[in-house]
Amino acid sequence: MRNVNAEYGGTGNQARTVPPNASKNTTVRWSGHIEGAQISRGALYRSVDAKGLLNEAVRYQRETITRQIPWIGSSTGEAKYTVFGPAAKDYQKLLVGRIYYTFRLTRPIKVVDLTPSAAGAFYEAIDGYRQYQAAKKDLQVQPELWKIAFDPVDYTGSRPLGLSILLGYPVEGVRAETAQTEVPETAGLGANVVLSGDDGKQVEFLQPVGKLLAGTSDGHSALLAIKVDGTGTDHATVLPGSVLPTSPA
Repeated sequence: MRNVNAEYGGTGNQARTVPPNASKNTTVRWSGHIEGAQISRGALYRSVDAKGLLNEAVRYQRETITRQIPWIGSSTGEAKYTVFGPAAKDYQKLLVGRIYYTFRLTRPIKVVDLTPSAAGAFYEAIDGYRQYQAAKKDLQVQPELWKIAFDPVDYTGSRPLGLSILLGYPVEGVRAETAQTEVPETAGLGANVVLSGDDGKQVEFLQPVGKLLAGTSDGHSALLAIKVDGTGTDHATVLPGSVLPTSPA
């Protein structure tokens, strides 16, 4: 599943396109560009289940506010921190200016699973490197690597991990859990897949099969799936996992 701005979602094929300049992006977790280096790779971010889709959708609907406080240890004498504005768990509002699509794979793909439960030994191995321990000491970093990689705001720890895989292994992408916790009341793993790709190019092994509309199920907000061409709206089905226990405000 994927949600895109309306200008990028006129068709399902358009929605499977790697965003322009994706390889230069510094606002995404596992791909993009490392500032001050020539290391970069574009990617298409997709949600495997409704929990992942909703965590991301609600989080990025929120207004991002950056504030500053004095910090003696900083070269600029200040530190920045981020807070987020309110967001409604109402699909009528979440879908404003957005289009949601569902896709299926036309062939098997290979991804590296970076979820903490599956890759715990991977994170522990890096944590144990002498050079990494020295760098953490210099930077006064305390958390374990997996916690740094899934920080909900700071992506500087996760991007090198993702890029090392997207650029160094013969795989289609990375599987990970969303770091957002917007809809803890819904079931699911919150799984996402980051598909490696060239800027502006379509991911050909994704076939659009449906569109998602705002609806209700037993009086609660839900996503309704219809055919990708918009036909058969009288046979819409509720997307599994998309029913929000709370009614729209």
